[in-house]
Parts: sequence; structure tokens; C-alpha cells
Amino acid sequence: MLTNHRRALRASLALLAGLVFMLIAVGRHPYDDAPMTTLAFIGNFDHSMHTWMDDIRNVVLTGLFRTLNVVGAGIVTIPLRIGVS
Repeated sequence: MLTNHRRALRASLALLAGLVFMLIAVGRHPYDDAPMTTLAFIGNFDHSMHTWMDDIRNVVLTGLFRTLNVVGAGIVTIPLRIGVS
């Protein structure tokens, strides 16, 4: 638990400033201009990460993680939580 309220306020303001910076840096652009952002290096980095992730995609692992996504979603966990309580 945070007992130093000034430290908590400074941390909150730093996080807020980072969020505002990212919202301004990424900006809002048409879908056709996908890698383009307000700051070019952010768009280029995002595009290179997307390309890299798409290149290493594995059909078996994609199926496994989609299954885990369904298992971890509310479709499975909510009935389990109801049954446990």
C-alpha cells in the first residue's frame, strides 16, 4: 500500500504524461495509411513488429492460443466461478 501520497501522485502524473505523449505520437490516421503515425519512428517500429510477428506465426501454436483464449474467456470461467462459489 502506498503511504507516501506525493510519490503516488508523481507516479500517476508520469503515467498520465506518458499516455498523453503516446496518444499524440501515434495520432489518428486513415486505415490505408496504417504504418504512418505522427512520429514516423513509432509507426515504423510498429510495422516492423507486426511483420516480424506475422513471419514467425505457427499454425499449431495459433490454434493452441486461440483455444486458450476461449478457455480463459468468460464462456468457461464464469460457469466455473459460479460452481465454485
